[in-house]
Amino acid sequence: MPNDAVRDRARLAAVVRSGLLDTDPEESFDRLAALARDLLGTPYALVTLVDEERSFWKSRLGVEGLPDQPVQQDVVESFCQHVVASGQPLVSGDVRRDPLTADNPTIASRGVVAWAGYPFRSPDGHVLGSFCVIDTRPREWSDADRRVLATLAEVATTEVALRETAARATEALRVADAAQRRMAMMAASGDLLRAGVHEDAVLAAVTRIAVPELGSAALVYTLDRRGAVVPRASSVHHVEQGEEAAMLRALQTYPVSTDDADGPGRVLATGTSQVSVMDAETLARMGPVRAELARHLRVSTALEVPLRARDRLLGELHLLRTEEDGPYDTDDVALAELLADRAALALDNARLYAEQRDAAIGLQEALLVSGTQPEDLDIALRYLPAASEAAVGGDWHDSFVQADGSAVVAIGDVVGHDLRAAAVMGQLRSMMRLLGYHRADTPSEVLSRVDDAMAGLGVTTMATAVLVQIAQEAAGTGVRRMRWSSAGHLPPVLVGADGAATLLESVPEALLGLDPATERSDHDADLPAGATLVLYTDGLVERRDRPLPEGLAVLAEEVGALAHLPVEELADALLARMLPEAHEDDVAVVVVRGT
Repeated sequence: MPNDAVRDRARLAAVVRSGLLDTDPEESFDRLAALARDLLGTPYALVTLVDEERSFWKSRLGVEGLPDQPVQQDVVESFCQHVVASGQPLVSGDVRRDPLTADNPTIASRGVVAWAGYPFRSPDGHVLGSFCVIDTRPREWSDADRRVLATLAEVATTEVALRETAARATEALRVADAAQRRMAMMAASGDLLRAGVHEDAVLAAVTRIAVPELGSAALVYTLDRRGAVVPRASSVHHVEQGEEAAMLRALQTYPVSTDDADGPGRVLATGTSQVSVMDAETLARMGPVRAELARHLRVSTALEVPLRARDRLLGELHLLRTEEDGPYDTDDVALAELLADRAALALDNARLYAEQRDAAIGLQEALLVSGTQPEDLDIALRYLPAASEAAVGGDWHDSFVQADGSAVVAIGDVVGHDLRAAAVMGQLRSMMRLLGYHRADTPSEVLSRVDDAMAGLGVTTMATAVLVQIAQEAAGTGVRRMRWSSAGHLPPVLVGADGAATLLESVPEALLGLDPATERSDHDADLPAGATLVLYTDGLVERRDRPLPEGLAVLAEEVGALAHLPVEELADALLARMLPEAHEDDVAVVVVRGT
């Protein structure tokens, strides 16, 4: 049984930390052992490390001639245990006559007679083992012999110190490199914020950031809002753009499932990162389609990390490397998990935004019920939510017929773009409809009453609006008289049957909700048969890259060019011509034509 000094935890930790246990012979230690054997004329020279159970021979010159070519022996049979226990050299001219060693079975089994060993140590002073020489005959060890062994043991100690210093330097460089990669990844992940709030853009940014830093290819698999697996990859990116098409074709024929033993299905089922080596066994489990894709892309290793945000699993980031890329290590996993965490948060925010936007659109559509159609007027109503990151909410349109048969059309825009704006829009629209239906008030009087109602009910939001009252046709004339009032809204466009367009401009008046004491004005114009009136909100004409007057001029030109179309077709064509694909604001349009 080894003594307490041999079993000391700190010493054993130093032995492990040296990195020499269970390693092959090395030239640096063998050269020292050879020098000892040559200088001292002994058949054996050993450099040993002693742990709790054994004496491991790191260098073992001469031992190759022993039976079974051993590389170690039990610690209780080792003379080195005494060096470790005492921390001092053990030098014996005849171990058979020394009471400390006389019972050692190695004397009989391996012919040990003379033994001399000096401790060699770790940088922090723990005895790792001994530097020793063995003779098969009695020997008187001279002072010169002792100095040689002491010196070579010190050189072995220095070698260990140099290795640990080099290892610490390598680890410091690794840590610095990992920190630099982490900082670079954090900077690159800023692209997730710039990707906006649309899920597809966020997922595309994730795979773009991951390649080539974390692999030759990256894919994202997701769970839908109910937690079910989306069977196809939601985003794919490869360092060679031409390979993406091949990846997509192959993946289309192989839906992902949480029943998969390997790959994304397992991560989506467990939420745990995993590294997979593409050996023959793994490829066989993957099935022919995925296995063929892996061979085509020369994939050697895959890393899958979960996308998790706010304690919910949203999907997984799937990374692929070739032999040239090297295997994944712990730093790669940590870096991939950092990206996945940031990506998951961006993805979750995009989904929350989409839910809010869908709710706003649903509310808006529920509030914007179709208006009443007078028999001798054609009216088209359109509402188009924003395609950009701005939320929907503030724009509205309306049409109804008053008790006396007059038609009323209205359009407006509440300040703001969110659910609150949509709710306030519903309130204002309802106020205007109720106040404009039963009474014989002019449009300006209706708007004034809306101002009063907003103040009395505590509605603090402001809004622009145009309210147009269209009287019934004067008998036999084919002309209807229009009266309108504007609360800070853009001017309506009136287009004659000949296509000539006019902006019905007036002196700007205050927005609704700004001051209930505002005096409002009415304006009059004729709506002949075949003429077209267009009301719209600012999203139709305002652009960051052009002044508003230019946008109004373009609108008048387009309405004039489309005036021959039926009102429903005209409304659709006008939106298509006036709006870019990614328009930043919601838009409402009302088109009215006298028949």
